[in-house]
Amino acid sequence: MTMDVKRWDVAERLDSSDSIVGYLDILFEEKDPALTVAFLGDVAKAIGMSIISEKIGVDRQALFDAYLRDGRTSEELVEKALRLLKAKLESEPRVTHEAAE
Repeated sequence: MTMDVKRWDVAERLDSSDSIVGYLDILFEEKDPALTVAFLGDVAKAIGMSIISEKIGVDRQALFDAYLRDGRTSEELVEKALRLLKAKLESEPRVTHEAAE
């Protein structure tokens, strides 16, 4: 018995502003730097690498390589993408000053 398997690509499901916002909400809950790069790569792919690269002033191939090939990207590139998406990472301290005493 053989199975016909198609690769599932989340970027294909990010087809509206609401779906992208919901996806980014999940990212911000996780607070994982590796996921940040992966999620932003998915969003960039969904919107269009050419559009994102033009808007943030980065070569399309460099953007593609950073987000989808090696998964490593600079903090500056992440910040530019977040600014473009008008998204903001928020953090909470894991240990309060009082708990550290």
